[in-house]
Amino acid sequence: MLQWLIEILIIYWPITILTAISWHQGWGPIPGAILGGVIWWLYTRRPAEIPAVIPTPMPAPHANASANIAIQNFAADNAAHQQASVRGVPEILSELNSLIGLAEAKQAIAEILATVQASRAREAQGLAPIVQSLHCAFTGAPGTGKTIVARLLGELFCAVGVFPGRPVFVEVTKSDLVAGFVGQTATKVRSICAAATGGVLFVDEAYSLMPSDQGHDFAAEALSELIVRMEDGRRHFCVILAGYPKEIDALIRSNPGMESRLSFRVQFADYTSEELTQIAERELQRRQYGYCPDVLVAIRSRIARHGGKLPGNGRDIRGWVEQAIRNAAVSGRIDTIIPDDINDRR
Repeated sequence: MLQWLIEILIIYWPITILTAISWHQGWGPIPGAILGGVIWWLYTRRPAEIPAVIPTPMPAPHANASANIAIQNFAADNAAHQQASVRGVPEILSELNSLIGLAEAKQAIAEILATVQASRAREAQGLAPIVQSLHCAFTGAPGTGKTIVARLLGELFCAVGVFPGRPVFVEVTKSDLVAGFVGQTATKVRSICAAATGGVLFVDEAYSLMPSDQGHDFAAEALSELIVRMEDGRRHFCVILAGYPKEIDALIRSNPGMESRLSFRVQFADYTSEELTQIAERELQRRQYGYCPDVLVAIRSRIARHGGKLPGNGRDIRGWVEQAIRNAAVSGRIDTIIPDDINDRR
């Protein structure tokens, strides 16, 4: 009870302070309460402060790949867009198909693309278009390619004309969506959704927006506002909720309106030992390091010592390659990796 009372006093501090002053001056509580209420109302409706969200650029899949895709950054004051260059569908699909593994994700992209093309064909024949939201849930462990595929999907939407102009990609987490005062969270969510118009809003670790029972739940407020934006803007942008499968399922069940907003559910499986080895081999080639077959044997052996899978999947493998390059540098080699470099020397 005491904690609840303290939270109320903190949240409505202008009313509390001015009521006390009014009472002390002998004017009674009503003038102070009214003035405090006006100040609190104006305060909660001031523009939210949106931090710049700068995603990590997607690496090229091989040495001859085109330049890295430039990802949009945004800020609250001017929502300035730094957008990626437009590529054609064949080039984008070629990059998607060159990614190791991701069979279900590639199939889902093909399904989305086929739906868009069917809708265009219906319109050309005078039939009603296929009206369907593009919002998705990408489920899988870290390092399984969710962000990379999301960026390519955003490019495809622009390439086939679903969204006009150049690709827009906004990546956020809970901290970007949630504010610390009543009324501020909804404003932040609206601003971020506006910044993602004409592209993809990628919500990483989306399950962190699960409602809780402790005090005023700003995460629940963010989720409720996001669902509203997903419905109202279903023709103008695509929301992708990303995270672990069980946690994302729980998030969807927590709000009756969420499941109906998501047209596509895509599972990103953990990489197999062979796929992880292929990723390591591609990373070495991309970084222009030579290696012998025994290096790949050493990589497979190290993966086997971890039970055949890695918790961080491709992210862990890239970390191994970077450590191997540092090990080689310590040994005076600048262009060759040997099996001993693969072992963790730390």
